[in-house]
Amino acid sequence: MSAGARAGADNRGGGAGRCVVAALGGRDEEGDRVTTTEAVAELQPPRHIKVNGRRIHLRWVQQVAWSVVGAAIGAYMVSAVYYLITQVRWPGTGGHTVLYLKPAWDHLLPYKWWKPGRHDYRDCYEAVFATLFIRSIIAKKKYWGHRVGWLRLATAPLVIFVAAFPIITLGIWLVDILHLGPPGWLVTYQAILIGFVAAQVVHRIYAPVGNTVQLFFVEQAIPGQHRPRWPLPPVVRERYAWMTECRVPVKDYGAWFTVLVSVMVAVLLFLAAYGAYVRLIVAKGR
Repeated sequence: MSAGARAGADNRGGGAGRCVVAALGGRDEEGDRVTTTEAVAELQPPRHIKVNGRRIHLRWVQQVAWSVVGAAIGAYMVSAVYYLITQVRWPGTGGHTVLYLKPAWDHLLPYKWWKPGRHDYRDCYEAVFATLFIRSIIAKKKYWGHRVGWLRLATAPLVIFVAAFPIITLGIWLVDILHLGPPGWLVTYQAILIGFVAAQVVHRIYAPVGNTVQLFFVEQAIPGQHRPRWPLPPVVRERYAWMTECRVPVKDYGAWFTVLVSVMVAVLLFLAAYGAYVRLIVAKGR
């Protein structure tokens, strides 16, 4: 059997020990540094990766459970941002108000459809970020070779917002203005459908960002041999197993990148928790 045939057989067979060379060079941006000085061949992960010598039991059940968690985090994060910007009165010193956008937001457009439709942007963006977070958790291995730098990571939320805006606006225009929404129960979930469609377009922009964050935490665990364990997402445990078995080079991120990711994750979790409070307590109390 030739070397290429053996590599293909190993790749189909799966397991953390199957280390297949795909191509030379990396996909890093902005002059990212790696722990080696020589050009390292990019490795292709197998279709099935074993953790501790066996495939993860009930993997799909765990993926579904983590998808629900990811969707909730993404949706609640948007709820928190929307509430803090458009609904909250921010007090200043001496009885003055620093920021209060609710009156201007409620009457931004002088059309009948704006009153019920102004919250559709929130609902659609909730669906966008929920879908993106789900796709990050069940991410395909083809994105494992894509990594972004600190600038793209820091601007990712704004880029996602701008990229999804025209698609969401078109969807709201069709449903709220032209009344072209589907009949029956689907009208209730129009925002989910619009957000889902927008997320499929935006995902090509977001996928390398989500992969970079996931890869960052995996690579932080490798030097200290802090193996991810259940109940962490299966893809994280599989990625750690594959990278350690195949001796994939670990990137030197530097202090600033480490601080940036840590702060972004902390803010994300805070917004998700606050958004849950707004949706489940504040909104129901009105």
